[in-house]
Amino acid sequence: MRPLRLLCLTFALMFITAGFKVDAGQANESNKSILHASPDGATDRAKSPLSEGTYANLEDKSEQTPSHLAARQGRAPVPRLGVDNFRRRFLTFCDLAAAEFDKEITRFADRDNADPATHHMPFFEDAHAVRALAVAHDMTGEQKYLDACRRWSDRIIEYQSRMIPAGAYYMNHSRAPGENRGQWNVADSGSIALGVLATAIRCDNPTEKAKYLESVKAFARLVMENYVGPEGGISNGLWPAYDGQWWCSTATFGTMTFVLYEETGEKKYLEVAKGALDWMTHQDFREVKPITFQQRPSGIIFYCFELYVTGLRYLKPGSPQHERAIRQIDLALDWMANNQKTRGADVPDYLVKNVDMAGLPYLMYAFARQLPQYRGLTGPADGELRYIGDLLLGAGTPNVSRLMVWEVMTWGMMSYAERLRPGAMNRSSKQVRGVPAPEPPAVVDEQTSVIAFEETLAAMRARHYGRRTVDIIKTGFRPVGGKVADFAVARRDGRYHFFYIERRLQEGTPFYPGHEIYFGHASTGDFVHWQVHDPVMLVRPGTWEEAHVWAPCIVRRGHEYLMAYTGVNRHLSQNIGLAGSADLFQWSRWDTNPISPCKDTGWAYWREDAISSCRDPSLLEHDGRYWMIYTANTRQGASCIAMASTVDFRQWRDHGPICVGPATGYEARLEGGHPQGSLESANLLHRRNKWYLLVKAKVRDSRPLMWVIAGDRMDAFDFAARRQFWPGGFGVEVVCDQGDRSLLATFSNGHIRLGVVDWADAHPTARFLSSGEELAAWIARP
Repeated sequence: MRPLRLLCLTFALMFITAGFKVDAGQANESNKSILHASPDGATDRAKSPLSEGTYANLEDKSEQTPSHLAARQGRAPVPRLGVDNFRRRFLTFCDLAAAEFDKEITRFADRDNADPATHHMPFFEDAHAVRALAVAHDMTGEQKYLDACRRWSDRIIEYQSRMIPAGAYYMNHSRAPGENRGQWNVADSGSIALGVLATAIRCDNPTEKAKYLESVKAFARLVMENYVGPEGGISNGLWPAYDGQWWCSTATFGTMTFVLYEETGEKKYLEVAKGALDWMTHQDFREVKPITFQQRPSGIIFYCFELYVTGLRYLKPGSPQHERAIRQIDLALDWMANNQKTRGADVPDYLVKNVDMAGLPYLMYAFARQLPQYRGLTGPADGELRYIGDLLLGAGTPNVSRLMVWEVMTWGMMSYAERLRPGAMNRSSKQVRGVPAPEPPAVVDEQTSVIAFEETLAAMRARHYGRRTVDIIKTGFRPVGGKVADFAVARRDGRYHFFYIERRLQEGTPFYPGHEIYFGHASTGDFVHWQVHDPVMLVRPGTWEEAHVWAPCIVRRGHEYLMAYTGVNRHLSQNIGLAGSADLFQWSRWDTNPISPCKDTGWAYWREDAISSCRDPSLLEHDGRYWMIYTANTRQGASCIAMASTVDFRQWRDHGPICVGPATGYEARLEGGHPQGSLESANLLHRRNKWYLLVKAKVRDSRPLMWVIAGDRMDAFDFAARRQFWPGGFGVEVVCDQGDRSLLATFSNGHIRLGVVDWADAHPTARFLSSGEELAAWIARP
């Protein structure tokens, strides 16, 4: 075989395994079609059944209206798929991947090889599965997923120990262990390093963790000493095709060094990662070479923009870097909107062409999580994930011994992982559930913009959130940089989960823009040590809940948790919606939202286009029905607590007001009050054959107080018969019961605090807990 042909064949093979296939002299326009090597080393491309140009591109670089959130015409309806189903499918794929890693590894050489007895995939493809398996371990705690990561990583390290140059990873193609000739690629190896690093992050044993980390550091040394370009980009190692700074090697190595910095705290990795990101922001992903955007758009988008997902928080909002990044993200998301099958694009199945399309929902979820303007991407990403699952599982268990099935599944696993555990793909061992830790923020000064303040606040939250020690007796719990208002509590697996309105410390009025736009989420097993998790239920621009979300309430219904909550629109009209969750971390809004219990009733004043009360829902199960009380206003202008009931949460029966306050007599509060004051933050409890309505209210010449009204019926309470229930407490939730006594939680001074009440008393009154010993007695016998 002549040397030139040998070089060309090697070049073609590298692109096959990296997912960017071109033959020796011609770009492979069909992207993922099967390549056949002829006996003399020439490479022939199988004919694609589709015409060229099936995928739209972004040739026009003029300013365009972003289309990534626009509806596509003519797309088939996508059935709803609950989080449970996403989880089941994800773990099915994880089980298949774990089984693959038990097989004997043979060298990748033939794209048609479908031998079920061996594992013969490029290792960079495996790395996608390993990173997702690590997240499956986070989700379930099941050792089998981490064991699969270890098996794969141990093999990688054994190969690495024999590689030339030292520190290089064997890619299961091209240069093999012990060989000192042939190409070796930073791009493929960067993905492999991310898999080994994901394994290290989950290891509790210090010796084992150090073994995996040293492997990644050895690879990092090799690249940092030889392949970092003058502008921050990374060249692709021993690659005869091109020796300049290259987009794919820059993306994979930059992503890896961001995660390595967050795990080790070593600044040298951060500097290289920042340089890679800066270099990438100066590129137009539609013009990168070699491998052009027209040849492989989805692969270029996946790799380039995972670097943005990992490093975007290191760019100062409003800076030229940040603006360039957002512009590139917009263009990439526009391409997705025009080329994803579930959004109406006339494209082949992803098993036929562009297998890495299965990884693009990962980017969509990540950007929806990081940037408010992209929150609307979650729905389209869900549609893509349903399609990917159906594509792989529609005919039964997929044949993962076929390369293209393995590719779609492993890229898809990354998307599932981001959907089910946001941020966990690139977390460090120092972070809880994958919340990334940014750099220490700059000091906020008088010139700090609103955007910069938000960025600083996010950094502060990330530093302090995680595990916090709280003096629940003296001060209580509150989020860093904010304070708590109405909240809900739910118990799962021995932990109490709190979901709360989160307000800024300097908030202005109750309608101050930029706060109360999500529910904070924190959990605790002992009320001393708290874990703070990612917020949930962010506002949705352009909807009935675009301005604020308020006052969640949670009940357990079978295996699901159901949340009722308040949404506020741009006119400050309030309405009530529902959301469901299987695990308390991922919440899905109901398609029947909003409930609108005040709408078209004869007694209520409520309208969609002006400030109107319909908020603070509280749920109770009684006599085979679910009862909801909430704050409203009568047509006479009085604040009231109203009631509705249901058996299925879809059909509601109105029961009208159950407690009405005076139509006059409230302090006028023009700076953000509700019509005619308010009865609010109500809760309805049934104890010792009596009904108790707990309600917060403010009347003239009095500060807001938490009142209790007792009655023999659940639907009739006299406001004049109220008495103070909890001095210093506002909004009451039952944490747990012991006989006639209840452990209660309230928000007070922006903190969650605990108290106790004995319902056997003639006039039950709550008080704050007095000592840690008193709390310990409740925790010991919940």
